[in-house]
Amino acid sequence: MHGNVNMESSKQTAKFLQMGILTVVAVYLLILVGGVVRASGSGMGCPDWPTCFGRWIPPTSESQLPADYHQRYIGYGDTTFNALKTWTEYLNRLLGASIGLMVLGT
Repeated sequence: MHGNVNMESSKQTAKFLQMGILTVVAVYLLILVGGVVRASGSGMGCPDWPTCFGRWIPPTSESQLPADYHQRYIGYGDTTFNALKTWTEYLNRLLGASIGLMVLGT
């Protein structure tokens, strides 16, 4: 009986260790992605939170933006729409939220 308990405990420890290592690697990936966002100037690609230009799925073209988006987001810096920067920032948000859940789970 004690052998089964030790074996089960060993399996749980191994799973926890694997999850811990995976989480640490994911956090470093998030730091790298954050550097890409910063270096590319995509940090304000989505000027509002938790949505992106008032949408849950970011726009892919300027025609999908609200008509008054220049005035609405005037305090957020350059309001020129750039789909690449918008999606770079949005994917960074998704990755950050996913890794945050991993950290909580670990």
